[in-house]
Amino acid sequence: MNTPDNKRRRESQEKIMKAFVRQLQNKELAQISVTEICHEAGINRSTFYANYLDIYDLADQFAESMIDSFFKMYAEEIEYHFHSYNFAKLLQNIKENPLVYEAFMKLDVEITDLMGSKFNYAAIGDDIIQKYSQEFAKAGMNAVIKLWILDGCAEPPSQIEKVLQKYIKAGDTMPDKW
Repeated sequence: MNTPDNKRRRESQEKIMKAFVRQLQNKELAQISVTEICHEAGINRSTFYANYLDIYDLADQFAESMIDSFFKMYAEEIEYHFHSYNFAKLLQNIKENPLVYEAFMKLDVEITDLMGSKFNYAAIGDDIIQKYSQEFAKAGMNAVIKLWILDGCAEPPSQIEKVLQKYIKAGDTMPDKW
């Protein structure tokens, strides 16, 4: 039987995910069909539907797997509730898997969404200033990482990390009141 954790099921899910990522390289989510995924993955439609309800369920599970992998990368920081502004792990993972992150971005999910509420921007006094400063920092971080991915991750991750650290940490020195 094809139980949730057996090897055959995991292999099928992996094939489906890889086919999904490849399809997202050339198409928008709404343009991808189950038939195309099955053809590319070399599986039957029944195998697809044994694992996913539809393309949107597949997309949701793909996004969830990305979030899970992020939390595994930063397990220690999350456990101890601190943020060291160490983006090296994330950037190295992006450099090693750019197609996966490109696909992730096509789902209209931002890179900072991986971080969820576990990595809040440094608290800086006034709630209103903090709220807008966090959004500004997230937007900047997303833009830098997205540009780096679209440029083929040409610069070394350490260089991009310096850019992120410079501007994210700069918010720590913002005044409490304007």
